[in-house]
Amino acid sequence: MEKGRFFTMAPHTWPDKSWRIENFEELGKKVWEEFGAKSVILGLPELKTPTFEGAVPVFGIPLPVVAAIIAWSRLFIGLDSGLSHVAAGFDLPLIVLYCQGKIPAFEIRVHSPYAEYILEQAAGRMIEVKIVLDILRFHMKRSFQSVNPPVCPACGRTMQYVTQASEDGLNRRCFCGTHFLDKRDGLAPKTKTHEEAETGKANEMHSSDNPKKTIDHTVNQSFWKDVEYLENQRWSKRISFKNVFPRLFMTEVGDPFAQTFSFSMDGIFFFLRRSGYQILSVIPEETFERKKEFTLRIEFSKEHLPTERILIPWGKGTLFLKYMEDYFTYFSWQSWATPIRWTSLSKRIYEWGKKEDAVRVARIIFWMDPSVKTAKYWLRYFFLSIWDLWKSRWIP
Repeated sequence: MEKGRFFTMAPHTWPDKSWRIENFEELGKKVWEEFGAKSVILGLPELKTPTFEGAVPVFGIPLPVVAAIIAWSRLFIGLDSGLSHVAAGFDLPLIVLYCQGKIPAFEIRVHSPYAEYILEQAAGRMIEVKIVLDILRFHMKRSFQSVNPPVCPACGRTMQYVTQASEDGLNRRCFCGTHFLDKRDGLAPKTKTHEEAETGKANEMHSSDNPKKTIDHTVNQSFWKDVEYLENQRWSKRISFKNVFPRLFMTEVGDPFAQTFSFSMDGIFFFLRRSGYQILSVIPEETFERKKEFTLRIEFSKEHLPTERILIPWGKGTLFLKYMEDYFTYFSWQSWATPIRWTSLSKRIYEWGKKEDAVRVARIIFWMDPSVKTAKYWLRYFFLSIWDLWKSRWIP
Protein backbone atom coordinates (compact mmCIF):
# COMPACT_ATOMS: atom_id res chain seq x y z
CA MET A 1 0.00 0.00 0.00
CA GLU A 2 1.23 3.48 -0.88
CA LYS A 3 1.87 6.17 1.69
CA GLY A 4 -1.23 8.27 2.37
CA ARG A 5 -3.51 5.93 0.38
CA PHE A 6 -5.05 4.01 3.28
CA PHE A 7 -6.64 4.59 6.69
CA THR A 8 -5.72 3.00 10.01
CA MET A 9 -8.28 1.86 12.56
CA ALA A 10 -7.70 0.79 16.17
CA PRO A 11 -11.03 -0.68 17.36
CA HIS A 12 -9.84 -2.34 20.58
CA THR A 13 -9.80 -0.89 24.10
CA TRP A 14 -11.35 -1.52 27.51
CA PRO A 15 -15.06 -2.51 27.37
CA ASP A 16 -16.28 0.74 28.97
CA LYS A 17 -14.43 2.79 26.33
CA SER A 18 -15.39 0.72 23.31
CA TRP A 19 -17.42 1.49 20.19
CA ARG A 20 -19.40 -1.37 18.70
CA ILE A 21 -17.50 -3.50 16.18
CA GLU A 22 -20.57 -3.27 13.92
CA ASN A 23 -20.06 0.50 13.85
CA PHE A 24 -16.46 0.09 12.69
CA GLU A 25 -17.67 -2.32 10.00
CA GLU A 26 -20.29 0.12 8.74
CA LEU A 27 -17.74 2.96 8.78
CA GLY A 28 -15.09 0.92 6.97
CA LYS A 29 -17.59 -0.12 4.33
CA LYS A 30 -18.50 3.53 3.66
CA VAL A 31 -14.80 4.49 3.52
CA TRP A 32 -14.20 1.83 0.87
CA GLU A 33 -17.27 2.81 -1.17
CA GLU A 34 -16.75 6.61 -1.05
CA PHE A 35 -12.98 7.01 -1.04
CA GLY A 36 -11.72 3.68 -2.37
CA ALA A 37 -9.36 3.54 0.60
CA LYS A 38 -8.43 0.37 2.44
CA SER A 39 -8.44 0.32 6.23
CA VAL A 40 -5.60 -1.33 8.13
CA ILE A 41 -6.99 -2.83 11.36
CA LEU A 42 -4.57 -2.70 14.30
CA GLY A 43 -5.12 -4.31 17.64
CA LEU A 44 -5.33 -7.68 19.31
CA PRO A 45 -6.11 -10.86 17.31
CA GLU A 46 -7.91 -12.52 20.24
CA LEU A 47 -10.58 -9.77 20.30
CA LYS A 48 -13.43 -9.45 17.85
CA THR A 49 -12.22 -7.72 14.68
CA PRO A 50 -14.33 -5.79 12.14
CA THR A 51 -14.58 -7.45 8.74
CA PHE A 52 -15.59 -5.58 5.59
CA GLU A 53 -14.45 -5.13 2.03
CA GLY A 54 -11.19 -3.17 2.11
CA ALA A 55 -10.24 -4.27 5.64
CA VAL A 56 -6.61 -5.36 6.13
CA PRO A 57 -6.07 -6.90 9.60
CA VAL A 58 -2.49 -6.58 10.81
CA PHE A 59 -1.70 -8.30 14.11
CA GLY A 60 1.30 -9.74 15.94
CA ILE A 61 3.86 -7.16 14.81
CA PRO A 62 6.23 -5.05 16.96
CA LEU A 63 5.07 -1.66 18.19
CA PRO A 64 7.68 0.26 16.08
CA VAL A 65 6.21 -1.36 12.95
CA VAL A 66 2.69 -0.49 14.11
CA ALA A 67 3.81 3.13 14.58
CA ALA A 68 5.35 3.16 11.09
CA ILE A 69 2.09 1.91 9.55
CA ILE A 70 0.12 4.64 11.34
CA ALA A 71 2.62 7.30 10.20
CA TRP A 72 2.14 6.21 6.56
CA SER A 73 -1.66 6.32 6.66
CA ARG A 74 -3.93 9.10 5.43
CA LEU A 75 -5.94 9.27 8.64
CA PHE A 76 -6.22 7.42 11.97
CA ILE A 77 -9.48 6.42 13.66
CA GLY A 78 -9.29 5.12 17.20
CA LEU A 79 -10.68 5.06 20.71
CA ASP A 80 -9.37 6.07 24.12
CA SER A 81 -6.42 3.66 23.92
CA GLY A 82 -2.64 3.53 23.68
CA LEU A 83 -2.54 3.43 19.87
CA SER A 84 -4.35 6.78 19.70
CA HIS A 85 -1.55 8.30 21.77
CA VAL A 86 1.00 6.69 19.43
CA ALA A 87 -0.81 8.21 16.43
CA ALA A 88 -0.69 11.66 18.08
CA GLY A 89 3.08 11.62 17.63
CA PHE A 90 2.73 11.97 13.85
CA ASP A 91 1.51 14.73 11.59
CA LEU A 92 -1.74 13.21 10.39
CA PRO A 93 -5.43 13.79 11.13
CA LEU A 94 -6.83 11.81 14.06
CA ILE A 95 -10.42 11.02 14.92
CA VAL A 96 -10.63 9.77 18.51
CA LEU A 97 -13.95 8.58 19.93
CA TYR A 98 -14.65 9.01 23.64
CA CYS A 99 -17.51 6.63 24.43
CA GLN A 100 -17.66 6.72 28.22
CA GLY A 101 -20.44 9.26 28.53
CA LYS A 102 -18.19 11.82 30.18
CA ILE A 103 -19.37 15.25 29.10
CA PRO A 104 -16.81 16.65 28.58
CA ALA A 105 -14.20 13.91 28.37
CA PHE A 106 -11.50 13.72 31.02
CA GLU A 107 -8.57 15.96 30.14
CA ILE A 108 -6.00 13.16 29.99
CA ARG A 109 -6.56 12.80 26.27
CA VAL A 110 -4.69 12.46 23.02
CA HIS A 111 -2.74 15.66 22.33
CA SER A 112 -2.37 16.60 18.68
CA PRO A 113 -3.16 19.81 16.77
CA TYR A 114 -4.73 17.67 14.03
CA ALA A 115 -7.11 15.69 16.26
CA GLU A 116 -10.89 15.79 16.51
CA TYR A 117 -12.28 14.35 19.74
CA ILE A 118 -15.80 13.03 19.28
CA LEU A 119 -18.00 13.03 22.38
CA GLU A 120 -21.34 11.46 23.03
CA GLN A 121 -24.08 14.08 22.78
CA ALA A 122 -25.39 12.86 26.13
CA ALA A 123 -24.38 10.16 28.57
CA GLY A 124 -25.52 6.78 27.26
CA ARG A 125 -26.20 8.05 23.74
CA MET A 126 -23.84 6.20 21.42
CA ILE A 127 -21.76 8.15 18.91
CA GLU A 128 -23.39 7.78 15.49
CA VAL A 129 -21.50 6.42 12.49
CA LYS A 130 -22.80 9.33 10.42
CA ILE A 131 -21.01 11.86 12.65
CA VAL A 132 -17.68 10.08 12.21
CA LEU A 133 -18.26 9.77 8.48
CA ASP A 134 -19.05 13.48 8.09
CA ILE A 135 -15.81 14.42 9.86
CA LEU A 136 -13.96 12.01 7.56
CA ARG A 137 -15.45 13.79 4.55
CA PHE A 138 -14.34 17.12 5.95
CA HIS A 139 -10.77 15.88 6.36
CA MET A 140 -10.68 14.33 2.89
CA LYS A 141 -11.60 17.68 1.34
CA ARG A 142 -8.64 19.50 2.86
CA SER A 143 -4.99 18.90 3.66
CA PHE A 144 -4.30 18.17 7.31
CA GLN A 145 -2.08 21.28 7.63
CA SER A 146 -5.12 23.50 7.02
CA VAL A 147 -7.16 21.86 9.76
CA ASN A 148 -7.12 24.52 12.47
CA PRO A 149 -9.85 24.11 15.11
CA PRO A 150 -10.96 27.52 16.40
CA VAL A 151 -9.74 28.83 19.74
CA CYS A 152 -12.39 29.15 22.41
CA PRO A 153 -13.20 32.87 22.85
CA ALA A 154 -13.94 32.21 26.51
CA CYS A 155 -11.04 30.28 28.02
CA GLY A 156 -8.57 30.25 25.10
CA ARG A 157 -8.36 26.48 24.65
CA THR A 158 -8.56 24.83 21.25
CA MET A 159 -12.10 23.67 20.50
CA GLN A 160 -11.32 20.14 19.34
CA TYR A 161 -14.29 18.36 20.91
CA VAL A 162 -17.12 17.54 18.49
CA THR A 163 -20.62 16.45 19.48
CA GLN A 164 -22.36 16.66 16.11
CA ALA A 165 -21.32 17.00 12.48
CA SER A 166 -22.55 17.39 8.93
CA GLU A 167 -20.71 17.70 5.63
CA ASP A 168 -20.81 21.50 5.99
CA GLY A 169 -19.72 22.00 9.56
CA LEU A 170 -18.98 20.77 13.05
CA ASN A 171 -20.70 21.39 16.35
CA ARG A 172 -17.67 22.04 18.53
CA ARG A 173 -17.45 22.43 22.26
CA CYS A 174 -14.71 23.51 24.60
CA PHE A 175 -13.74 21.93 27.90
CA CYS A 176 -15.20 25.00 29.63
CA GLY A 177 -18.60 24.17 28.13
CA THR A 178 -18.75 26.82 25.39
CA HIS A 179 -20.36 25.63 22.15
CA PHE A 180 -19.48 26.85 18.66
CA LEU A 181 -21.40 25.89 15.53
CA ASP A 182 -18.45 25.89 13.13
CA LYS A 183 -19.89 26.16 9.62
CA ARG A 184 -16.59 27.17 8.02
CA ASP A 185 -15.29 23.58 7.97
CA GLY A 186 -15.60 21.65 4.77
CA LEU A 187 -15.84 24.82 2.67
CA ALA A 188 -13.20 25.38 0.04
CA PRO A 189 -10.81 28.26 0.79
CA LYS A 190 -11.61 31.37 -1.16
CA THR A 191 -9.37 32.02 -4.15
CA LYS A 192 -7.62 35.42 -4.04
CA THR A 193 -8.10 37.76 -6.97
CA HIS A 194 -5.31 39.65 -8.70
CA GLU A 195 -6.53 42.90 -7.14
CA GLU A 196 -6.37 41.41 -3.65
CA ALA A 197 -2.86 40.21 -4.29
CA GLU A 198 -1.83 43.67 -5.43
CA THR A 199 -3.15 45.28 -2.26
CA GLY A 200 -1.43 42.77 -0.02
CA LYS A 201 -4.54 40.92 1.00
CA ALA A 202 -3.27 37.72 -0.51
CA ASN A 203 -1.02 37.24 2.51
CA GLU A 204 -4.01 37.13 4.85
CA MET A 205 -5.89 33.95 5.60
CA HIS A 206 -9.47 33.82 4.40
CA SER A 207 -12.07 33.87 7.17
CA SER A 208 -12.93 30.24 6.40
CA ASP A 209 -9.39 29.32 7.47
CA ASN A 210 -8.99 31.84 10.28
CA PRO A 211 -12.32 32.62 11.94
CA LYS A 212 -10.83 34.28 15.04
CA LYS A 213 -11.81 37.82 14.02
CA THR A 214 -15.36 36.73 13.17
CA ILE A 215 -15.62 34.69 16.35
CA ASP A 216 -14.46 37.55 18.59
CA HIS A 217 -16.86 40.00 16.92
CA THR A 218 -19.81 37.61 17.27
CA VAL A 219 -19.02 36.86 20.91
CA ASN A 220 -18.61 40.52 21.87
CA GLN A 221 -21.92 41.39 20.24
CA SER A 222 -23.65 38.54 22.02
CA PHE A 223 -22.18 39.30 25.44
CA TRP A 224 -22.72 43.08 25.49
CA LYS A 225 -26.29 42.88 24.22
CA ASP A 226 -28.01 43.17 27.63
CA VAL A 227 -25.25 44.64 29.79
CA GLU A 228 -26.32 47.40 32.20
CA TYR A 229 -23.89 50.22 33.04
CA LEU A 230 -23.89 51.04 36.76
CA GLU A 231 -21.28 53.68 37.66
CA ASN A 232 -17.54 54.23 37.92
CA GLN A 233 -16.59 51.69 35.24
CA ARG A 234 -18.92 49.05 36.70
CA TRP A 235 -21.29 46.92 34.64
CA SER A 236 -23.90 44.32 35.44
CA LYS A 237 -25.36 41.49 33.40
CA ARG A 238 -28.13 38.97 34.12
CA ILE A 239 -27.49 35.60 32.48
CA SER A 240 -29.85 32.63 32.45
CA PHE A 241 -28.67 29.05 32.00
CA LYS A 242 -30.71 25.90 31.53
CA ASN A 243 -27.69 23.97 32.81
CA VAL A 244 -23.99 24.63 33.31
CA PHE A 245 -23.21 22.92 29.98
CA PRO A 246 -25.89 24.12 27.54
CA ARG A 247 -26.14 22.03 24.38
CA LEU A 248 -26.50 23.60 20.95
CA PHE A 249 -27.62 21.23 18.21
CA MET A 250 -27.19 22.00 14.54
CA THR A 251 -30.88 21.33 13.88
CA GLU A 252 -31.75 24.37 16.02
CA VAL A 253 -29.97 26.77 13.68
CA GLY A 254 -31.87 28.01 10.63
CA ASP A 255 -29.05 29.60 8.64
CA PRO A 256 -26.74 26.81 7.40
CA PHE A 257 -23.80 29.23 7.29
CA ALA A 258 -24.39 30.93 10.63
CA GLN A 259 -21.67 30.98 13.26
CA THR A 260 -23.46 30.51 16.54
CA PHE A 261 -22.19 30.47 20.11
CA SER A 262 -23.64 29.17 23.32
CA PHE A 263 -21.74 30.11 26.47
CA SER A 264 -21.59 28.00 29.60
CA MET A 265 -21.33 29.56 33.05
CA ASP A 266 -17.59 28.90 33.13
CA GLY A 267 -17.30 30.35 29.64
CA ILE A 268 -18.80 33.67 30.77
CA PHE A 269 -16.37 33.93 33.70
CA PHE A 270 -13.35 33.13 31.52
CA PHE A 271 -14.51 35.54 28.81
CA LEU A 272 -14.63 38.41 31.33
CA ARG A 273 -11.19 37.60 32.72
CA ARG A 274 -9.59 37.30 29.27
CA SER A 275 -11.20 40.62 28.32
CA GLY A 276 -9.47 42.35 31.22
CA TYR A 277 -12.44 42.67 33.60
CA GLN A 278 -12.50 41.92 37.31
CA ILE A 279 -15.56 40.03 38.55
CA LEU A 280 -16.81 41.83 41.64
CA SER A 281 -19.88 39.80 42.53
CA VAL A 282 -21.89 36.79 41.37
CA ILE A 283 -25.34 36.40 42.89
CA PRO A 284 -27.95 33.78 41.92
CA GLU A 285 -31.49 35.07 41.57
CA GLU A 286 -33.62 34.10 44.56
CA THR A 287 -36.21 32.36 42.40
CA PHE A 288 -33.87 30.13 40.44
CA GLU A 289 -34.69 26.43 40.24
CA ARG A 290 -31.46 24.67 39.34
CA LYS A 291 -32.96 21.55 37.83
CA LYS A 292 -34.73 23.61 35.15
CA GLU A 293 -32.99 26.97 34.85
CA PHE A 294 -31.00 29.40 36.94
CA THR A 295 -30.10 33.07 36.55
CA LEU A 296 -26.95 34.80 37.73
CA ARG A 297 -26.38 38.52 38.18
CA ILE A 298 -22.72 39.32 37.57
CA GLU A 299 -21.07 42.66 38.33
CA PHE A 300 -17.67 43.41 36.84
CA SER A 301 -15.30 46.31 36.32
CA LYS A 302 -12.18 47.41 34.50
CA GLU A 303 -10.93 48.92 37.74
CA HIS A 304 -9.32 46.95 40.56
CA LEU A 305 -12.02 47.10 43.22
CA PRO A 306 -12.74 45.04 46.35
CA THR A 307 -14.63 41.83 45.67
CA GLU A 308 -18.14 41.82 47.09
CA ARG A 309 -20.38 38.74 47.23
CA ILE A 310 -19.55 35.68 45.10
CA LEU A 311 -22.07 32.82 45.18
CA ILE A 312 -21.59 30.29 42.39
CA PRO A 313 -23.75 27.17 41.78
CA TRP A 314 -21.39 24.20 41.86
CA GLY A 315 -22.57 20.63 41.61
CA LYS A 316 -25.66 20.43 43.82
CA GLY A 317 -24.50 23.17 46.17
CA THR A 318 -23.29 26.77 46.12
CA LEU A 319 -19.75 28.02 46.55
CA PHE A 320 -19.28 30.98 48.90
CA LEU A 321 -16.07 32.65 47.71
CA LYS A 322 -14.09 35.64 48.86
CA TYR A 323 -11.77 35.67 45.85
CA MET A 324 -12.82 34.92 42.29
CA GLU A 325 -9.30 33.67 41.63
CA ASP A 326 -10.06 30.67 43.85
CA TYR A 327 -12.78 29.68 41.42
CA PHE A 328 -10.52 29.98 38.37
CA THR A 329 -7.73 28.04 40.08
CA TYR A 330 -9.59 25.22 41.81
CA PHE A 331 -13.29 25.08 40.95
CA SER A 332 -13.72 26.34 37.40
CA TRP A 333 -14.25 23.04 35.55
CA GLN A 334 -17.82 22.09 36.43
CA SER A 335 -17.20 18.52 35.27
CA TRP A 336 -15.25 18.07 38.52
CA ALA A 337 -18.22 19.07 40.68
CA THR A 338 -18.88 15.64 42.18
CA PRO A 339 -18.51 14.58 45.84
CA ILE A 340 -15.81 12.01 45.13
CA ARG A 341 -13.62 14.75 43.65
CA TRP A 342 -14.30 17.75 45.85
CA THR A 343 -13.59 15.88 49.10
CA SER A 344 -10.08 15.02 47.89
CA LEU A 345 -9.40 18.41 46.28
CA SER A 346 -7.88 19.93 49.44
CA LYS A 347 -5.68 16.85 49.81
CA ARG A 348 -4.16 17.35 46.36
CA ILE A 349 -3.64 21.07 47.01
CA TYR A 350 -1.88 20.29 50.30
CA GLU A 351 0.38 17.77 48.56
CA TRP A 352 1.31 20.46 46.02
CA GLY A 353 2.71 22.47 48.95
CA LYS A 354 -0.04 25.13 48.93
CA LYS A 355 -1.01 24.61 52.55
CA GLU A 356 -2.92 27.85 53.14
CA ASP A 357 -4.89 27.28 49.96
CA ALA A 358 -5.69 23.72 51.06
CA VAL A 359 -7.22 24.99 54.32
CA ARG A 360 -9.21 27.69 52.52
CA VAL A 361 -10.51 25.30 49.84
CA ALA A 362 -11.46 22.71 52.49
CA ARG A 363 -13.41 25.42 54.34
CA ILE A 364 -15.19 26.50 51.12
CA ILE A 365 -16.16 22.90 50.35
CA PHE A 366 -17.46 22.41 53.92
CA TRP A 367 -19.76 25.43 53.63
CA MET A 368 -20.91 24.21 50.21
CA ASP A 369 -21.55 20.65 51.43
CA PRO A 370 -21.65 20.45 55.27
CA SER A 371 -20.97 16.86 56.28
CA VAL A 372 -18.77 14.85 58.63
CA LYS A 373 -16.41 14.00 55.75
CA THR A 374 -15.90 17.58 54.55
CA ALA A 375 -15.52 18.79 58.15
CA LYS A 376 -12.85 16.13 58.71
CA TYR A 377 -10.83 17.38 55.74
CA TRP A 378 -11.15 21.00 56.85
CA LEU A 379 -10.00 20.31 60.43
CA ARG A 380 -7.28 17.94 59.28
CA TYR A 381 -5.56 20.43 57.02
CA PHE A 382 -6.14 23.28 59.45
CA PHE A 383 -4.23 21.44 62.21
CA LEU A 384 -1.62 20.14 59.77
CA SER A 385 -0.87 23.69 58.63
CA ILE A 386 -0.51 24.81 62.29
CA TRP A 387 1.76 21.85 62.99
CA ASP A 388 3.94 22.64 59.96
CA LEU A 389 4.18 26.28 61.05
CA TRP A 390 5.18 25.26 64.58
CA LYS A 391 7.81 22.83 63.26
CA SER A 392 9.32 25.47 60.98
CA ARG A 393 9.73 27.90 63.90
CA TRP A 394 10.72 25.68 66.82
CA ILE A 395 12.34 22.56 65.42
CA PRO A 396 15.81 23.19 64.01
